[in-house]
Amino acid sequence: MKKRTLIVSILVVIVLVVAAIPLLSDGGFEERNSSSIIWTSLVGEGIIAPACGSTEASVTCSGGDPVVTIATDYPGHGGSCTGVNVDISGSGVPGGSVNSGTMSCGTSWTYSNGLIDDTVYNYTVNFQTLIGGGQTCVQHKGGMSCTDNPPIPSGDSYSGTFTTPMCTPAPTATLSAIPSSITTGGSSTLTWGSTNADSCTSTSFGPVNGATAGSVSVNPGSTKSYTITCSNSAGSASDSATVTVSNPPSSASVSSSDESITIGESTTLLWSCSNDTDSSAGVNFSTGGALSGSTAVSPVSDTTYTVACSNDDGSVQDSTTITVLNPTLSISASPAKVRPGNSTTISWSATGEPDNCAVSGPSFSASGTSGSQGTGSINEQSTYTLVCLYDAVTLSDQVTVTLIPSFEEF
Repeated sequence: MKKRTLIVSILVVIVLVVAAIPLLSDGGFEERNSSSIIWTSLVGEGIIAPACGSTEASVTCSGGDPVVTIATDYPGHGGSCTGVNVDISGSGVPGGSVNSGTMSCGTSWTYSNGLIDDTVYNYTVNFQTLIGGGQTCVQHKGGMSCTDNPPIPSGDSYSGTFTTPMCTPAPTATLSAIPSSITTGGSSTLTWGSTNADSCTSTSFGPVNGATAGSVSVNPGSTKSYTITCSNSAGSASDSATVTVSNPPSSASVSSSDESITIGESTTLLWSCSNDTDSSAGVNFSTGGALSGSTAVSPVSDTTYTVACSNDDGSVQDSTTITVLNPTLSISASPAKVRPGNSTTISWSATGEPDNCAVSGPSFSASGTSGSQGTGSINEQSTYTLVCLYDAVTLSDQVTVTLIPSFEEF
């Protein structure tokens, strides 16, 4: 009976040991512990543990630059997380890669320095862990014995990529030409500007030298369009302006044979247009469409005469003004009535800048545009005349001195 009992006890221990270490289909194993199931991930033992951490990378824009935030979380599988660090590598990152340094588990790391718009970056999150804890127990003849499991340093790494968005605002470009229409030989000022641009260029005018704003003078010989293109990392924008060049007649001329005339006189207008003229027209006189000619005019007041010479591209003008003199003459006698044998004083004046003036009457003669002069004895009614010459026009005025009757006794 004792031998049979011993054999049964040995079989029970074997079953318990085998039951304590069941094989897993994925090549790992688990130990039956008194507290929990613990997954190990020791390098070199060929034991593959399921992922115990998680990460998430989110990318936004801030101030026109990409910003990435990598969130870390380590729920654990019976182990504990002692720290985490993050690596980022790719274009623009100083030195090609950057590390966050050790952070507390579950910490998020935000990074922006050197990140470029619309670019793929690699990142790795490294969890530092301690695997272990709890107890391993074995059933044997004397009962079950348990030992503490020492913590084993380990870690989990997670790699991924993120793509930065286009954070740089698109550029704008403006171009204007003032004036937008000129005649041959004239000039126009091109002015350009932009927003969000790093540089501007033009192949149709210059110098631009990359400036994002400026102005330059141009004098095209014919109608021409100009373009400015401004760009940054987000793209480019262009704007255009056209300067229209016209070729009107090169000259027009009108003149008169006299700059001033006296009312009633006439003068001759002479006009001419350059050979690139198709037709002509006059203001205050008629050219009949002729490109040159002359005509007599007799204005009654100051008059401006204009000739316009035209072709398909426009017209040019010239003007001349004729001043019309409208003088006034005045002559008087003081007194205007005298007794026989008495005298009077003749006064006269003329306006309008006459060439010369003369006053005449019985036994009386004087000259000048104005003056006063006494007469001799007057014994009969007498008329005194002021005559002034204005170019080809003669004007006159008169005054008559009468006698006061004398009475005789009967």
